[in-house]
Amino acid sequence: MGRPPRPSRAAALLLAAPALSAAASFGVRADTCPLGSRPLAPLPRDALLSDCTAEEGGAAMAFIQKALEYKARQTKLRDTAPPAPSAAAAASLADHLGASRAMASATPPLLMSRNSPGPAAAAPAAAFPPCLPGDEDGMPFSVQARSNYELLTGVGIVPRVPVRCHHKEELALMHIPDNGPELTVHEKNEVAEFFTMLWISVGVFLVGWSVYSVVRVHSKASRPQQPKARLADEQLAWNRGFISWVNLSWADDLMGRYGKNWSAVVAEEEIAPSDPRSGGSYGAPARSQAVFRQAWKEEVRVRGMAEASVGRAIFKAIGIRGCVTLFCTVAVDQTAGMLGMVVVLEKFITYLAAMQVEQAAHPFEELSFMEPTMLVFFAAFAVPMVFRCASIFTKLVDGHYTQICTSALASVVFEKAMNLPVGSAPKQELSEEEDPNRNMNPNVIQLYNTDIMECWGGLLTSIFMIIIGPIMLVIQFAMLVVRIHMAGVVGFLYSVPASLFTIAIVRVNLGFWRSQQGFQDRRLKKFTEAIMHIRTLKSLALEATVFEQLESARRSELKFLQGCVLAGGMIISIAQSIPWGSVLLALFYLMKSEGAVTAVQILIVQRLMGSMLLSIVMIHGCIHKLIVFPNSFARIKRYLSQEERPRMLTAPPPSDAEGAPVLQVKGSFSFLPDSPATLQDLDITIRRGELVAVIGSVASGKTALLQTLFGELFPASEDAVVTCPDADSGKLAFCSQVPWIFEGTLRENVVMQATFDQKKYFQALHAAALTPDLETLPGADMVMIGSHGIRLSGGQRARVALARAAYMDRSEVVVMDDPFASVDVGTSTHLFEQLVLGAPMANRTRVVVMQPTASRLRQFDKVILLDGGRVAICGTPDEVLGSAPYKKLLNMGDEKAVGGPGAISQGDANGAEAVAMVCRKKNNEMGTALREAEEQDHITMKTLRWWLRLAGYKNLAFFLGMVLCNRFLDVFQTVLLASWINAKTAVVGGETCDDTRYMLQILFRTLAASCSIIITSFASSRVTMSASAAIHTQTLATILRAPIDKFFDKQPIGRLVNRLSADMRTTDDAVPFVFQMLFGFVASFVIAEGYILRVLPWRMVVAACPFFAIAFFFAYIYRGTVVPLIFANKFAMSRVHDLQAVCITSNMSIRCNGMLAEFISKFEEQSALVIRCNYLSHYVCLAWMQSRIFLCLSVLTSVFTLTGLWGRMPLGTVSIIYVLSTNQLNLFENLSSLLTHALNVFNALQRLARYLDIPQEPPSAMPSDPVVRISALVKNFELASLEVREIDKAGTVGVFLSGGASPLLVADAASGALVLHDGRRLDEIAPRCPSFAGAHGCFHIVTVNGETKDLRTMAEELCRPQSACWVECWHRSFAGGLGVKFEKLTAGYSTEKAVLQSVSFVIPPRMKCGIAGATGCGKSTTLLCLLRILEARSGRILVGPLDISRLGLKLLRTIVGLVPQDATIFEGSWRQNVDPFQEYPDGRVWDALRCAHLLAHVRALPDGIDSKITEDGGNISFGQKQMLSLARMVIRQPPVLLLDECTSALDPNTQMNVQNTVLNAFPISTVISIAHRVETLLEFDQVIVLDQGSVMECGSIQDVLSIEGGRFANMMKHVRK
Repeated sequence: MGRPPRPSRAAALLLAAPALSAAASFGVRADTCPLGSRPLAPLPRDALLSDCTAEEGGAAMAFIQKALEYKARQTKLRDTAPPAPSAAAAASLADHLGASRAMASATPPLLMSRNSPGPAAAAPAAAFPPCLPGDEDGMPFSVQARSNYELLTGVGIVPRVPVRCHHKEELALMHIPDNGPELTVHEKNEVAEFFTMLWISVGVFLVGWSVYSVVRVHSKASRPQQPKARLADEQLAWNRGFISWVNLSWADDLMGRYGKNWSAVVAEEEIAPSDPRSGGSYGAPARSQAVFRQAWKEEVRVRGMAEASVGRAIFKAIGIRGCVTLFCTVAVDQTAGMLGMVVVLEKFITYLAAMQVEQAAHPFEELSFMEPTMLVFFAAFAVPMVFRCASIFTKLVDGHYTQICTSALASVVFEKAMNLPVGSAPKQELSEEEDPNRNMNPNVIQLYNTDIMECWGGLLTSIFMIIIGPIMLVIQFAMLVVRIHMAGVVGFLYSVPASLFTIAIVRVNLGFWRSQQGFQDRRLKKFTEAIMHIRTLKSLALEATVFEQLESARRSELKFLQGCVLAGGMIISIAQSIPWGSVLLALFYLMKSEGAVTAVQILIVQRLMGSMLLSIVMIHGCIHKLIVFPNSFARIKRYLSQEERPRMLTAPPPSDAEGAPVLQVKGSFSFLPDSPATLQDLDITIRRGELVAVIGSVASGKTALLQTLFGELFPASEDAVVTCPDADSGKLAFCSQVPWIFEGTLRENVVMQATFDQKKYFQALHAAALTPDLETLPGADMVMIGSHGIRLSGGQRARVALARAAYMDRSEVVVMDDPFASVDVGTSTHLFEQLVLGAPMANRTRVVVMQPTASRLRQFDKVILLDGGRVAICGTPDEVLGSAPYKKLLNMGDEKAVGGPGAISQGDANGAEAVAMVCRKKNNEMGTALREAEEQDHITMKTLRWWLRLAGYKNLAFFLGMVLCNRFLDVFQTVLLASWINAKTAVVGGETCDDTRYMLQILFRTLAASCSIIITSFASSRVTMSASAAIHTQTLATILRAPIDKFFDKQPIGRLVNRLSADMRTTDDAVPFVFQMLFGFVASFVIAEGYILRVLPWRMVVAACPFFAIAFFFAYIYRGTVVPLIFANKFAMSRVHDLQAVCITSNMSIRCNGMLAEFISKFEEQSALVIRCNYLSHYVCLAWMQSRIFLCLSVLTSVFTLTGLWGRMPLGTVSIIYVLSTNQLNLFENLSSLLTHALNVFNALQRLARYLDIPQEPPSAMPSDPVVRISALVKNFELASLEVREIDKAGTVGVFLSGGASPLLVADAASGALVLHDGRRLDEIAPRCPSFAGAHGCFHIVTVNGETKDLRTMAEELCRPQSACWVECWHRSFAGGLGVKFEKLTAGYSTEKAVLQSVSFVIPPRMKCGIAGATGCGKSTTLLCLLRILEARSGRILVGPLDISRLGLKLLRTIVGLVPQDATIFEGSWRQNVDPFQEYPDGRVWDALRCAHLLAHVRALPDGIDSKITEDGGNISFGQKQMLSLARMVIRQPPVLLLDECTSALDPNTQMNVQNTVLNAFPISTVISIAHRVETLLEFDQVIVLDQGSVMECGSIQDVLSIEGGRFANMMKHVRK
């Protein structure tokens, strides 16, 4: 950068000689002229003017006048008296003053042009008129006077003196000289050069050191065997000092270790904090959790639940110190960013304007660049770095307290969920009227994802910004008014209606967001329910129904999401128009009021307005955040406000003495406070060491009694008292009716957190009859069994839970809820004798809910019989067995009882040794992995192409085209502003700049930019709707069609929920945004840098390349670190969701087994990892990259600005170089945040894409599938005119067309149906019915309006319906029933050992067949193969004439129905559960409930069949769940019915009634039933006995019983009548 050339000596003398001579004649010495040492002789005035024209003479005299004034002023300032001119000189001067002033005002001064030493045109108008040095108030310069002054000072006649101006602007280059030596311009420039080189050198060194600090760290790939603990430990950095903490050097090891690897994997132990549970000066999340819990309890106690505030509790958890710290950091951050940058920029621009005047006035004079260089240092480096440091400090402090808040809320919410009453207690839900935000009551997963993890990002900063933002806005407005007065007010007025309109749109947007959240909650709740009950879902062929329900919710969700996108686009469009609209309005008013606007005014107003826009946008964002977070707080509060189990009601036993009461229940109890009592007038006392049986009918209150013992029910009377040992002390063990199994090995499920005792452990396994099962399980007791007992049958799961209770020898009380229901007779005998009565539970108090088997009841100390929620009788076995309530329960004279020794060979004394031998033998025989390990999925081109195809190439082209147009308009507005400024500084003479033209151009482009933003939002919404809808549809379809054994058994529920919740939500609104921002960044960067490098020398292009390369290197390091952190976050999030999904459904079992603290600790550990990864990726790593890139680009910005400054570029050009370079800082800062978001988004997209390649079941429909069944609601107008007649003397009825001679239908008593007669078609009966159109083949009508037996009634219902009739037709080939044939079938789960080995048997049509065998022999597997939930490895199954492997799954599962052992109940109404396809009329539903013996219960409900059943059937008993599952099959009447121990929870009387239903309510069905109570099979036609996956016996009941020594016969020996 060279200095400007000095004028030649000859040119200066030529111009200065007359003036010097004239000045000498007035007493001004000329020998001080620096242009030469030769003194010039004084010339008389006439001689001076003789060579000049009158105009030149006048100008010269005016010039001399000013010279004398300057000289006098200099003398005055130096406290020396000026030499008094002679009287003649004074008179002569007075004569010429009048003429010279008139001439000077009419003619321009003589100036040197840039290219020649001769006279030139008039000087350009100054932006700010300088001032003459005058009195205290100063006297304004004219341009001519300023030019004369510059010439005099340039040739050395007068030195520079201080200048005062009425504008109150003081030029730094014009200072009052002191008594010391003053630096010359040349010396100042040398100082500026030195300072610039030193400054840039320091900046380059800091950049290089930042690079070295990362490069020197060994990557994890180079030294994977050496883990490094405590990476990025801010506690250690904080202890070392504030500077060490704020410069983020403590994150260098983390960034260097992972950032240089493309696919590094984060080790959790490396990123763990030094002491996450300790206190310390920096904070303690665990301590804050405790503080928040205590604060919330205090809020509830003092203010009540209705007035309690989550916000106040959070404030107490953070503390006043934390709030003050965060407020101060936000204030410094905003002051430096919003005010500091503007003030420094204003000084810099003002100085640039002054330099432009200086340069225009004296183009050949060397200018001083020391002062502007210092200003560039402050404007481009110092103040921005202060702002960056404040921003880093704010980000880290905000992230730290965000960790505290999120961890505290997550822990408290999970603990709340674990303490809610469950079992039969209905979930508390607020109605829409009670919900102020009209949202569903959220589940704990949604609370964690949306209301805690997402809502809290930046929330604390937003709270304080909403306070500081208006203050910044007021200060900026005051600065604007000071500079342009009333024009500032006029310009700001534009933002008022714009802001009001924006707020209105924000409210609309918030409504869209709330509605979207509601539908999202509904979708995720339904999806979670479907995944948890996927076996039942598939067996009922409900995939299509659930898919449509989820798609319907999804469509509504996306509809409101589209509204959010469009509303957001309008908000951004208005915000974009505010600064430009305000600038144009202010400048237009200024032009009209003052006649013109100056270049500096344009720049200052634009920057101030831009700063005010940032404040407004910040306030808008904070308002939106603060509008959203109360909704999240309300949801959290609603969840926390639910009533917990009344733990205070339960008291520990008063004495530990033998025989003292250990369990005591008195009073009445209900599921909800202030609701009718479920258990009434109880008075039960159980003493230490007693063995107590609890019996009763279905829904008599047995399970409710156990829940009352554990403190789950609420007192409904004043005398309610419960005495029970505290579960947390380990003195209580509980085995629920649905066994609780958690993720882990079988050994871990038995031992839990207790110390491993080998002898005691093997005794427990032997007592639980697990020895034969361990021989078949891969790895024996070290097999992974999963959270739902995957790899285990129902009986095996129950026995693992019993082994756990036996191993918990610290427990004083063992409570077992129907432990024998899911095992066979021999196993149940072994469990009763070896476990309940055996050594593992000896001397402990045992409470067993069981069937009223007399032989077993006689061995109890006490029997409690419940009836209708009351104790019917309580006493010794003899007292109860002889009582009327017991006989009523049995409904018969005697009950089948089980007696005799155990049927399985495990009763010997060496049973424990046998178990130990099996475990030692098979512990090393590990099977296949239970769960698929979650992998790091990096985005692939295949996935990107998939998304692009789903989004639509036309949509994307339109969308990206609008993004490019928007970015171009944005940059072009700034460039147009620069052109306007350059045009104003380049006008000469009397020329003027057409300000109106430039204003109109900017106005037009502002409107175009705003419209382009709205159109871009519309294009983005189209891309979102197209891609997101297709992604959800395809992903959901593949998940629902995935096989059980190869997919669902290997996927934790939390992982699947996380994919369809967090990942799906991320791809919904973020993928188009990421593409928009990435494309916009590239476009803005290329356009801006292209402009900058075009106006700068080419050397700058070369110099800038290393800086940009280093910036992208830091971005690469950031990407390499953040990607594994995001993956670690998602892995931990999946584990969190799995804990939530599993533990919430089993929370009572967890609590009662003393595992509550353990599981809360597990949750907090995984949740802390989620929060830690989020903090490192979104706060620490982001701040690290932003600070390094900011340092790098700040140096580059300074170089660019100095190049334009020292190159004497126009004011507008230099200003725009600075503005665009500063914008690059913001672009890269936004890029860093965008990279974090983009990596998260692309990883989420890749994880979803993985589910497109998962294994799939066979097709749901095949082209060759026959039409088996038609169900139709036929309305009156669709029916033909029909009548009923008898067609023969035997009274056989037929259905005729009115007046027809030949019948359409004939009653066929043999098939029990109305049969089409001689080639008639169904569409002749109802020509307008779409269901009958095109029905080819012969169909039988088997049901009309629920009637199935009386053929005449069926015919009359068909001919004379009231409004419509429900008709069910079966094809002739299937109407008579279907047989089942297994041919050498071999099958197993996934790739593990086959469970069934060459199984063959035949079941004739309409036969009732039972399958018996020991637990784990393959009974349930046989049924799953029949439904093709498990595919055969060899062999085949025939249903009727059809090979099921050639049928579509929907048809097969319509033909074959299943009633599972673990009854599945869906949240909804009774009607929806009985008829999930909504195919049948209400009458048919009521009839199905009657057959299932639920009619009386449902009729007693307020809304009948429309009454609600809560999640997982929480408000009905387990027996009622089984009966409801049976009602589903009653209404469907499948040709093949499978019953998997569906009466295990029923009392004998109800079981007998259900048995009659099975025998009589399915007249055309082939029934295959699994029964552990083998006595229930005696009325069946056929029995099959399995053992270890092979058929041992098969035939009729009589034939199998007659086999001497047969297995079934041995089972029946233990059944005595």
